[in-house]
Amino acid sequence: MKKVILINPPYSSKVFPIPVILPGLGYLAETLRSNGIDVYIIDAQLGWKLKKIAEKIQNIKPDFIGFSFMSYMSSSHSKLVKDIKDISKNSILVAGGPHVSSLREQVLIDIPALDYGIVLDGEQSLLDLVQGKPKVDIPGLIYRNSNSDMIVNSACLENDLDKIQWPKYEDFELARYGYGICIVTSRGCPYNCIYCSCNVIGKKYNSDITFTILIFMVVGAMLNIPIGSYCIEII
Repeated sequence: MKKVILINPPYSSKVFPIPVILPGLGYLAETLRSNGIDVYIIDAQLGWKLKKIAEKIQNIKPDFIGFSFMSYMSSSHSKLVKDIKDISKNSILVAGGPHVSSLREQVLIDIPALDYGIVLDGEQSLLDLVQGKPKVDIPGLIYRNSNSDMIVNSACLENDLDKIQWPKYEDFELARYGYGICIVTSRGCPYNCIYCSCNVIGKKYNSDITFTILIFMVVGAMLNIPIGSYCIEII
């Protein structure tokens, strides 16, 4: 059985003082886990230092290690990737997130220790990569060919968000986060905030306000989870 570690790198506590559960990693983890792949989460925002990360990697011996990057603090994250490659030379390292979707192949040029990048929606692409699908057939995959040329496959966005497995947040250290779990009801944004990566990535907007969300909230009520425990993101 394949083993994957997904890592959220550390960011300055001055900018992000309260750790927040990342739905993106939750969706990736659930997609992999529902297809028989062992998934482990390391959220370095919760105080994970390199020594502790190294211990977990050495214990698990993952086939793949995935990173989700924002552009903020990208230089320090480059060093983290290099350090992890030194720790786990046989693991395949892959990165996604807004930094990769914005800069694409430049990220692999800047961070030679990365084996792959994934542009835009990563659930199916990461699953395809872990399962060994031919690289040329994986949407949004960034890789080096036999001549060391950078290849960026065309990315596709999932129009029906209900097809994507809802996260269960297994292996997340839930008790250590500052507030509740986000229910993500859309992807993309049609607006023009100058600081946002959507200006580079694209304006496509998908909404996922469905009966599934109602079920999620009803189950929460049945389990006596206060409504304030949810942070509902609706545009």
